Amino acid sequence: MVVGGIPQRPANFVPRTELQALREVLGRSQGAAVVTGMRGVGKTQLAAAVAREANDAGADLVGWIPAENNGVAHEALAEIAERFGVADPGRNPAVSAVRLRDFLSSRAESGLLVFDNATDPDSIRTLLPTGGATQVVITSTDRSFAALGESIDIRPYTREESLAHLQAATGLTDTSGAYRIADTLGDLPLALSAAAATITGRHLDYDRYHQLLRAQPLPRVLARRKGHDYPLSVTQAILLSVDTTEAATGDPELDEIVRWLLGAVAMLSPSGVLRRLLPDRGGRVDEALDRCVTSTLLSSSTTGDIVIMHRLIGRVLRERATSTKAIDHLTISSIDILTPQLFDPQEAWTQRAWGSHLIDQIDSLWDTGLPVTTPDQLLLLRVLEARNWAVHQLHEAGDLARSFAHACTTLTDCERILRADHPTTLTARGNLGQVYASTGQPDKAIPLHEAVLADGQRRLGINHPETLVFRNNLAYACRLEGRLDKAISLFEAIVVDSERLLGADHPRTLAYRNNLANTYACAGRLDKAVPLYKALVEDRTRRLGADHPDTLAARINVAYACRLEGRLDEAISLYEAIGIDSERWLGADHPNTLTCRDNLALAYGFAGQPDKAIPLLKTTLIVRTRVLGADHPHTRTCRNNLADAYILAGKLDKAIPLYKALLADSEQRRGADHEDTAVFRNTLAYLVASTYSRGRP
Repeated sequence: MVVGGIPQRPANFVPRTELQALREVLGRSQGAAVVTGMRGVGKTQLAAAVAREANDAGADLVGWIPAENNGVAHEALAEIAERFGVADPGRNPAVSAVRLRDFLSSRAESGLLVFDNATDPDSIRTLLPTGGATQVVITSTDRSFAALGESIDIRPYTREESLAHLQAATGLTDTSGAYRIADTLGDLPLALSAAAATITGRHLDYDRYHQLLRAQPLPRVLARRKGHDYPLSVTQAILLSVDTTEAATGDPELDEIVRWLLGAVAMLSPSGVLRRLLPDRGGRVDEALDRCVTSTLLSSSTTGDIVIMHRLIGRVLRERATSTKAIDHLTISSIDILTPQLFDPQEAWTQRAWGSHLIDQIDSLWDTGLPVTTPDQLLLLRVLEARNWAVHQLHEAGDLARSFAHACTTLTDCERILRADHPTTLTARGNLGQVYASTGQPDKAIPLHEAVLADGQRRLGINHPETLVFRNNLAYACRLEGRLDKAISLFEAIVVDSERLLGADHPRTLAYRNNLANTYACAGRLDKAVPLYKALVEDRTRRLGADHPDTLAARINVAYACRLEGRLDEAISLYEAIGIDSERWLGADHPNTLTCRDNLALAYGFAGQPDKAIPLLKTTLIVRTRVLGADHPHTRTCRNNLADAYILAGKLDKAIPLYKALLADSEQRRGADHEDTAVFRNTLAYLVASTYSRGRP
């Protein structure tokens, strides 16, 4: 099993003595093999070589972990944990990483983990297996990582290796000229590869290349930097290679695509960019990729589906853009790639993996620091709106922990850069309110939504579609808090205004009508809810199709109304049919499918069939815990339903542990004095007393 983007073997790869040293360390060491050295010295290629060898030798696991950022490293490890079935049920990547560590620590099958470009020794230390047969390689510029295992400090090529590389790559036999190039570039492998690509690309000899290299200007921002442990001629070599790759040819269309590609990838994730993310550009993007790979500015993973740019090359390209005031070109190139890929929230669940990759790219674009330097306010807004999309995507995909973290940082940046009542800031504030509501904190969500609505009405006007969204968010939070009269009043007005502004068949209008019907049902006003539910099934089937998630949700609501009205046989029949359709069209772990199972189990319970309800709820609880997490509100509700089913079946000994967990959770989240906490406490006391009474003689 290979997980991650292992770089392909580069052209003219030099089998250095350090490669054999790394093999020997892996063969004898019980700890990690730590490969250190400055940027561009070839640490990643050395690690990639042993990763490719492990895969060719049939290793049970080869995992490539981008470790520059703790969050990205945790995500990569969580993917491996998911493949082995040991991921955190709560979908916390950091917890999954630790669970994988523990799993691998006792595993006898062969494996290899590569932590590439690691930056935080303390964090990486907590992720390393303490036993088992999985080998570990760490690459880093930080030599303090040597404390984690046996270290190999990689130096630049020996002069003989430099000369051999240049001759093999260029075909030139002028030893003295090659010697001078190697000396000028400090024998750094990355720079020598760039030099060789320029020499062959421009058909130069060594003397002419050396003249061009010395004449190559440095970006002003780079020239002012101090403390680099490689000569500035390395940057000149990279820039000369870039200039060569971007030079005008007889194909101006391809030239433009090459310039666009380099600028865009320099702004995206250094962990790699999935090839499918790059637009086709008239069927010519592969030609552009080939030119950039030939010039060593880009590389591919062994699977060919990931495009990788060395971090030093990306930094040089960004600094060139800063120096030449071409920042906007890079930012536009990258955001133009990302924006068309930001799919509708309705697809959030089915496209979770793709969404995670997009979020990684959005984060990397922002982390370059360049978007905030642009004078183009509209361009900056596009990037901030992409970050808002990332928050909403994480929320809709059920990753509440990450959505909360992203919501907080995005809101902070929007408030710092924009006005507090700017529409993009209002969206960011609304997103945080939604996360609060979804994590069982409507008391925090309501004042936030009230403030957003007040600012939105003043800034956008009462008839703006986004103002309707803000009103809907407030109404939803009120319903969760139990303020049903206020929620109903808000939703009734929202539906009227949405029908007037957007039309009766608009998806948002249908969603608002659904929210109103649900609130009627919560308030026990079935005479109002049922007609709305039935009409929504017809309208959504006609407007969206029978297999759309919203249509299936509307059918679930009709069955729910039947249950509330006491027509249990009809409700059960509807739920069973909906469950089959939902699993076929959406998948067994889709939220709609799980909701249908929950409701079917409840109907079984109310119909006096707890023995049918219990196995269904147990299965659903396992799936909910796996895909949403143990702390997700829907998971807690399912756990509550299972406890109640045990009570109906007279299995109090099974219900008591669940209620103890529910009580502890409610005390922690909502406080000891909250009414929900009181309900759990009273129910638990009743169960314990009943068990004690049954046990008395």
